Amino acid sequence: ASLAEATAYCADLDVAGLSDWELPTAIELVSIVDHGKSAPSINTIAFPASLSALFWTSSPSIAQVSTVWAVSFNLGDTTEIGDPTTLGTVYVRCVRRPTMSQIRRRFVATEDTVTDAATGLVWQRRLVDATYTLDDARTLCDDLSLGGSDEWRLPGATELRTLVDESRWNASIDEAVFPGTASEAFWTSTSLILATGQVWSVDFSKGTVTPADHGSPHRVRCVH
Repeated sequence: ASLAEATAYCADLDVAGLSDWELPTAIELVSIVDHGKSAPSINTIAFPASLSALFWTSSPSIAQVSTVWAVSFNLGDTTEIGDPTTLGTVYVRCVRRPTMSQIRRRFVATEDTVTDAATGLVWQRRLVDATYTLDDARTLCDDLSLGGSDEWRLPGATELRTLVDESRWNASIDEAVFPGTASEAFWTSTSLILATGQVWSVDFSKGTVTPADHGSPHRVRCVH
């Protein structure tokens, strides 16, 4: 399907008497990626007969004109694609969103932490201006005592990707909530299934999810 066809398909969809379906944003679609699986990288019990393929999102790339984000359910990575695309068939999975009355203020920030009402996660707000190897990043989070908690850890790839603000780049995050965030790659704890010695990282220059070697110098934001 083209992007226009995918958008129209969701707008016309009627399932179990529900007709308010839309094309998902990149954040919404990434939220169902299971990085512990590959080909497809999704829970196939919850989503049976899922394809190891590229799926459209409604999120335009701010960094690259005339492209939108797509999510690959082969490994769970994200990529920018044009419309039309030269990458072959791109598929669609539609979503329904909460009504406005169900939407709460998302982020609640203190001096040291940010609580995300959408996920229930608590994030380290202010960061050390330094890069770390993966082992050092894990140690940093394990040893962190902040906001009355010592249960900090390195986030998973899907968790960290939820902080990406698709309307921004350099840095692709709400800097009023997360000040001083570098437009660089940040570590996650999620290993690549098909590549020993690599984990996923999230690049906050524009929000891409990419592989990283354990010894690479990356930034760290802890979570609990």
